[in-house]
Amino acid sequence: MLAGNAEIVRAAYCTWSKMVHHFVEPLSSTYLCQ
Repeated sequence: MLAGNAEIVRAAYCTWSKMVHHFVEPLSSTYLCQ
């Protein structure tokens, strides 16, 4: 359950980070979203 939720959160964060790529590109997104 937790692993599934973590994957959903990671995928959502990666999608969000791509949407705001022009404004901010956190190092954490580079690490998490390979």
